[in-house]
This record gives sequence, structure tokens and C-alpha cells, in this order.
Amino acid sequence: MSKQLKILLLEDSAPDAELIQFSLKKGGIQFTPMIVDTKKDFTSAIIHFKPDVILSDHSMPQFNAAEALDIFKDHLQQQQRFAPFILVTGAVSEEFAVQCIKNGALDYILKDNLSRLPAAISNALEKCRLDNEKMKGTAMQFRLLEEQMAQVMSSKEKEVFVASEKAKYLERLVVGKELHDSVNHLMGAAKLCIDMAKRGGVYSEIYLTRSSRYLSMAMHEISNLSKGLTSGAKLRLGLREAVENIILERMESSPVKISCEFENLDEKSVDNKFKINILRMVRDHIDYVLSDTDTSQITIKISQVKKLIQVLISDNGVSLPASKKQMAARLKSARSRATFYAGSADLIVQPGQGCLLSINLPVISASLKEVDDLDLRYDNKSMLIEKVKNVISAFIQLPENEMQTSFADYLVEKLKYRYSYLSAIFSKVEGSTIEKFVISQKIELVKELLINDGLHLTEIAYKLGYSSVSHLSNQFKKVTGSTPSAFKKLYH
Repeated sequence: MSKQLKILLLEDSAPDAELIQFSLKKGGIQFTPMIVDTKKDFTSAIIHFKPDVILSDHSMPQFNAAEALDIFKDHLQQQQRFAPFILVTGAVSEEFAVQCIKNGALDYILKDNLSRLPAAISNALEKCRLDNEKMKGTAMQFRLLEEQMAQVMSSKEKEVFVASEKAKYLERLVVGKELHDSVNHLMGAAKLCIDMAKRGGVYSEIYLTRSSRYLSMAMHEISNLSKGLTSGAKLRLGLREAVENIILERMESSPVKISCEFENLDEKSVDNKFKINILRMVRDHIDYVLSDTDTSQITIKISQVKKLIQVLISDNGVSLPASKKQMAARLKSARSRATFYAGSADLIVQPGQGCLLSINLPVISASLKEVDDLDLRYDNKSMLIEKVKNVISAFIQLPENEMQTSFADYLVEKLKYRYSYLSAIFSKVEGSTIEKFVISQKIELVKELLINDGLHLTEIAYKLGYSSVSHLSNQFKKVTGSTPSAFKKLYH
């Protein structure tokens, strides 16, 4: 090694310090040493001496390697660089050594085997060099990403604006359609009655009374549409409470008794837009029944069976709606809202007994997508499988302190699909399970760490979340047919 290294030696034994320096010179390491044995001198040396490597004994009278490592790590973090910290000690428990490695030490050398020290320093420096290059590359990528994000955000803002305007436009279309279906025919009937009343005759008073009734009904419909635009506000307390509030409002202005029953409804399984759709259908049909039939009782039942929500609204009206056209309008409104969510609506008329509106809606989940296999073409499946593989690769590369969840939960969180669905699609396309793919990716990473980073098997097992070294060794042998140590010898 041609470079003159600055080596900070944390050691309270002068003979041991001389032995360490002798071993370094014998191994061809060119260096400038600084020897300290207190926390104050160690902290000062880090700042002013700026060491390339730190070699630390396990324990001094008032200071130890664990404290020194924490101080060094904080300093490196401020400088945004990597540098090796190696434990050089006479006697230390394997548990303490493993803990130091977990905390950031790159190696540990026993003083009765100092011949390993020069090679350990060379390997540690090479690892830090690669890590520093990765850090610089990551910083550059991050700057480029920030620039790209600034451009994307600008275009996204435009997309959001366009989408928002489109949503407003569609809402206006819906309101306009409802105005046409529910209000125009009432206004037309009112105008016709007024025209008939103008002609005079014995029926003029009757026509005026009818026109007044039709105008009142039209005003009621417009009022309902206005309330419908703010249905979201009613859902702050939930669908159940929103429906009950509508029932109370209608019963205040009508002698009709209205009751509602909820059965196994899981409101968390559907989003707010879905619930608003149900609320509007219930409200509209109640108003249709109150205006068009002679009824004394309306019964509502909203139930959920697995992934299907059913809404049943029945009345005991002895008279049918004023015309077939009004009855068709009632069904058309319900069907329009139901088909928007891939559902169905049917109106069953029972002369002399009333009507029954039956609405069936498949559950639209608030968070997770569950697509039927037939709805996902092969090319889309392949794209989804690639996303699964990328997410798994990212999960395996997570730092050990961030790997607090299972890969299955991680997949669901990132892709927003149920794990059972992802597993089925993966097996069908790849001919193998997600679990086997996870194992193969972990073993490939173990190979890389064994060859390039020179890590201890204990550290690798901890890094990749294995329960023990034996667990890692057994899985490695099962996949590759070789033990980790035998595999490592092939490349060293």
C-alpha cells in the first residue's frame, strides 16, 4: 500500500501499541501513528489528526471501544463519509464483538493473531472506498432526482388541475341529468296545467291546484339535489349515521314511518365515494316514494355479505306511481348510480302491496385492489410480477433496523394488492412461489457479501434477518449445494 495512512490507535498498553505497529510495518503498511487512551484525547484526535483508520482496544480504565465507536460514527456522519474502525483486543466475548460489528465496526482482530491486521485494514479501506463512491453517486442521483421531481411536480400540478376540472365537469353533467330527469317533467306538467287554467271553464281551479302541486314537487327535487352536492359532509360520522339523519329529516316533514336496519356492514371496507353513492340512492328513492305513492311505511335494509353490499327499500303504498314514466325515472336513477360501481338495481312492483327496490353493489375497497384474473392480461401480469420482484429486491436491501415487517406485509403496503392475489399471479406466471424467489434473492446477496465485502457470516445473518448463522448456512447449502465457507474459499 503506497499511501501514507493516518492511524489512530486507542490503546493504554505501550508494549501492545508497539506490537501492533510492528505488525503493520511487517505487513507493508505505511502509516503515521497517533496513540491515545482517554476519551478527551480520542475526541480531539478525530477532529485534528483526521485519521484514515482507527484501531481500538476493547477497554481502557475510563473508556471503551463501544463509546469510541459511537463518537467516531457521529463525526463521520457530519462529514458524510465512511472510514474503518477495527477492534484490536486481547480477550473479548464473541457477543461483544458481534455487537460492535452491528454498530459499525468493520472487523475485530485478536492480539495473538496480529498477522491478520494488515489484510484486515486493506479490506476495510477498500470497502469504505466503495461505500464513499456509492455515497457520492447517491448524492448526485439525489440532486438529479430533485431536479426531475421539480419538473414532474410542475406537470403533475397541471394534471391535477385538469383532473379536478374534469371531475367538476362530470359532476355538473350528473346534476344536469338529474335536473332533466327529475325536475323538467314536473315543470312541464305545471306549465301545461297553467295553460289549461288560462282557458277558463269549470276545471280551471283544479288545474291551478295541480300546477301548484307540481311546482312544490319540483322545488323539493331541486332542494334534494342541492343537499346531494354536500353529501360528503353527512358522512363525517359514517354511512349509518348519515342514513339515519336523512330518515329523521324526512319524518319531520311527513307522517310516514321510516325504519332502517344494518346487517354486517363494514364501513372500513369501502371508500367515501362509494358510501356517498349509497346515501344518494337511499335518499332519492325515499323522496320518490313520498312524492309518488300513498304510503304509510318505508323499510330500509343495508347488509353486507363478504364482497357484496345489498340495499333493499320497500314501501306499503297501495297506489302505484302517477305514471309509468315516473316509475321508469325512479328505476333509471337507481340503475345509473348502481352501474357506475358495476352493480345492479331492480324495482319490483306489487299492486296493492307497494314496491321493492333491490340494489346490489360489489365492494369497492378503500385501500387494496383485488383484480379478477380475467381482468389482467398477460402483459399487465408480467408488469405486475416485475414490480413484485423489484419490491422484494428493495426489501432485502433494507438496513436491518428498518426490516421490522415481513416481506408479505411490505409487498401489500407498496403495491396495494392483497398478498393472496399477488402470490397466485406470481406462481401462475413464474411457475414458482414468491417465497422461493425471496430465498433465491437473499442467497444471491449472501454470495455478494461473502465475495466482495468480506463480512463475517454472523454479521451477514443479522443483516439479512436470519434467526441464526445455522439457519443461513442450511438455507445456503440447500440452494447452492455448498456451505458458505466452502463457497468463499473458491473466490479467495
